[in-house]
Amino acid sequence: MSGRRGYLPGDIVTLVYLGVTSLLILVSPARTGLSPLFVAAHFAFLALTIALRWVPRDGNPWLRFLRYTYPLAGMPFFYDGVQHLSRLVTSGYHDATILRLEEACFHCQPSQMLHQWVSWMPLSELLHLSYGVYILLPALAVFALLGQRRYAEVMLLTTSVLGAFFFCYLIFTFFPVKGPFQHLGPIDPASKGRIFPQFVHAMLTRGSSVGTAFPSSHVAVAVTLWWVVRPYLGRWGILFLVAAAGILVGTVYGGYHYALDALAGLGVGIAGGIFWPRLHGWLCVRLGVDTASRATEGNGPRATGQAMGACA
Repeated sequence: MSGRRGYLPGDIVTLVYLGVTSLLILVSPARTGLSPLFVAAHFAFLALTIALRWVPRDGNPWLRFLRYTYPLAGMPFFYDGVQHLSRLVTSGYHDATILRLEEACFHCQPSQMLHQWVSWMPLSELLHLSYGVYILLPALAVFALLGQRRYAEVMLLTTSVLGAFFFCYLIFTFFPVKGPFQHLGPIDPASKGRIFPQFVHAMLTRGSSVGTAFPSSHVAVAVTLWWVVRPYLGRWGILFLVAAAGILVGTVYGGYHYALDALAGLGVGIAGGIFWPRLHGWLCVRLGVDTASRATEGNGPRATGQAMGACA
């Protein structure tokens, strides 16, 4: 199989997203308002992904690592691009709709009240730490799997995380919601803690993409990621579960997402944890991708069988 060329499942998921968004750019009358640099970068990424059809997908370990994980490195670009793509569909945002639903469901705004109901500072710091660690979770999971030479599972992880991201990004494009941090205004970070609330506040102030609140991609990706890696990391998988739980609560506690955003993200994450591995396995068969686990001997045949089953 060494040096065999062709697409990987993650390439196909990326191509579908880029295909849909590229078509939107081409047909929307509002495309003239887009930055030429953004449009050029978008289509350059599409061309690069198409060209991977002729790039070896295994063999050299470094090449394998790049082929398996390269789309994850492009997520900041895709995330930032959503706020531009949504302007091709609508000039408004749907926060009023979410707020009405929240009032009907909770008779209050949890994103504005939760930090007051539970004002214990150590808990606030922990929840904000979980929220901040989110940006590292995919990389941590990849290296945890690579440490066990689980290359097939890295492919599976990439497909699943990309699927969760891109599904959320398409919803953001056609149903943009600012979220409480931007629509209602940020909560004073000093009222929530001294260290991590300040860090998260600064991070969102500088790098948030407008209109990316519903569903919470933070929650969706964290839950999908945990669901996918839990059979392979043993007791270490509990760390990803704790992080996902912290993100689920922390994103509302800090006033960064509406409660409905977080609950919708939870639903997307659970559904994605079930659906994306199945799609990955189906694509593996049709693309002729080698799915044999290369896990270390100490993990035993059971782990190897699980890995192969994920792509069967």
